[in-house]
Amino acid sequence: MLNTLPLHGFRGFEPYRLSGLARVNLLVGKNNSGKTSMLEAVELLVSGRGSPYALRLP
Repeated sequence: MLNTLPLHGFRGFEPYRLSGLARVNLLVGKNNSGKTSMLEAVELLVSGRGSPYALRLP
C-alpha cells in the first residue's frame, strides 16, 4: 500500500508530494489539474512494465 507518492520531473509537475494516502482515496480537482497523471504515475510504479523514470523530463 502506498502511503506517500512523491513526484519529481513527471509530466511537467513541479516537485510534488501526495501524502496521507489510505486503502481507498478520492482524487478531486478541476479539469486539467493532474488527476489522471497521478493515477498514471501510480500505475507506472506498481505495474513493473517499466521504470517510473521513463517519462522524466530532461
